[in-house]
Amino acid sequence: MGSRPCVLLADGHMGVLVNASNILHGEFDVVGAVTDGRAAVNAACELKPDSVVLDIAMPELDGLDAAKELRRYGFQRKSGVPDRSGRRRVWRGGAG
Repeated sequence: MGSRPCVLLADGHMGVLVNASNILHGEFDVVGAVTDGRAAVNAACELKPDSVVLDIAMPELDGLDAAKELRRYGFQRKSGVPDRSGRRRVWRGGAG
């Protein structure tokens, strides 16, 4: 993988994955895009990306449970959610 940060995307809607990938590709290497939480955990363990972007509502395993499982596998928790003003708030702790 290149010198840019690697990101894995997980969302239950393929259109969202395509749009997010198109937005991020200029600054990140999108190493994978999956449509359910179980696949996100499996892909993250295999690909070892710098970041995993999880949708909360996904089939098989929702994003919160996927984040908890990733934490058990040693991934660091760091979560970000846009607030109403459009600024991103980041907090340590995430799910769990």
